[in-house]
Amino acid sequence: KRVVVQRESVVFKRYGRVVERVVTYPDGSEHAFDIWSKNFRNSQEFAIVVPFNSTTRCVTLVREYYPAPHAFHWGLPAGNVERSRHSTPLGAAKAELAEEAGLTGGEWITLLSESCARGMVQDKYQQDWSHLFLVIDPESLSDGQQTEHEELIEIHHNVSLEKARELVYAGSFQANQTACLLLALDKLHALGY
Repeated sequence: KRVVVQRESVVFKRYGRVVERVVTYPDGSEHAFDIWSKNFRNSQEFAIVVPFNSTTRCVTLVREYYPAPHAFHWGLPAGNVERSRHSTPLGAAKAELAEEAGLTGGEWITLLSESCARGMVQDKYQQDWSHLFLVIDPESLSDGQQTEHEELIEIHHNVSLEKARELVYAGSFQANQTACLLLALDKLHALGY
């Protein structure tokens, strides 16, 4: 079945962008939707990474101030794939790992299959996509965390896998980071951790 886009117009644009998209369904009915994109200035892609230390069998998490709920939430090093700064989503993941967690290097594993080259869709009303990664045994940077000016982030190294799983089931992460952490926990289990 085919849905045809009739027209799109920008309704709002500042840090994010809202586009009204009018479509026609196969039965001929017309429907209007507000489509949101946070990363519209770039590739509409995000990179998310789970850092894991194989010696301690722990992950590094962050607690970050989220403006919308006006509260601190658990999260993972993550950020926009900016093609002017990063050549690939993996490049963005490595940059975010350094900026938000003060970590570098390690063995990198892509958590989504190759058939999912664009990444994981964020939401049915959002045009952004997430690339999900696991990094095993990254090392600390000598100059530590270097967050962007609008970010307020606390680093939490040595969070046990059990504690990370508890936080997932307590709803402590946003949806795309929940998916990333659960996929990473499955991969670590498959690897014998």
